[in-house]
Amino acid sequence: MIQFLKVIDIAVKLENLDKATKTWEDLLQVEHIPMKEEYNPDGGVRANHLPLPAGELACHAIGLMAPKDDGSEGGQVLRQHLERYGESVYLLGFMVEDVYKTQQELMKKGFEFRSPEPTRYAAGIHNITKPHDGLQGLSIQIACHDQGALDRWRDGQ
Repeated sequence: MIQFLKVIDIAVKLENLDKATKTWEDLLQVEHIPMKEEYNPDGGVRANHLPLPAGELACHAIGLMAPKDDGSEGGQVLRQHLERYGESVYLLGFMVEDVYKTQQELMKKGFEFRSPEPTRYAAGIHNITKPHDGLQGLSIQIACHDQGALDRWRDGQ
């Protein structure tokens, strides 16, 4: 049985990252955290995250993502999604206990993943489904974070 522990990220794809960042900063009264390259191994995406109040069950952030259009795989995936669905929420990220097991269970339900196996990124290990038409084009991120990863991220490391 798949058990999602909590939502960790809600990602919005868009064209104008700077404008959206200012709007969200004004709304939430927080400063954004620029996404470092090591948080997106596929490359090709400019992103800012707006941290949400800390808490054991709290969502960590709202992520704003814009393609760099530099030919990187990550940017190409985001560009194609923008062209097909327009600016909108495109990803829900969930913390899970076992990324490998959860990936296998989701694959049994017909989900396809961007990578054949979970991959390491700055916060731990994760994988992301390909856009799913049954979820109106949403992708699902499954992640297991390393000890202290959230605090390092909040500190801009």
